[in-house]
Amino acid sequence: KTVFASVCPRIFEKELAKKYAFLSSLDLFSTKYWSPESIRSLAMNAQLQEYKINKVIVADSSVEDWIYICMEGRCQV
Repeated sequence: KTVFASVCPRIFEKELAKKYAFLSSLDLFSTKYWSPESIRSLAMNAQLQEYKINKVIVADSSVEDWIYICMEGRCQV
């Protein structure tokens, strides 16, 4: 329990920093349009997912509530 309590916040902060840095590097999320606090909030709510090759992530985007951003590799729209 003690190890978990000390390690998890560091893992969370590391992942949050990675997501924040990535989002900040995209023109779409430029600080010209977004405040650093808004980007941080977006990063906090973002989820990292891994998908196998040729996996259909969204079949019908008209009913999807999320946006997907490819951090590594490539995807086809």
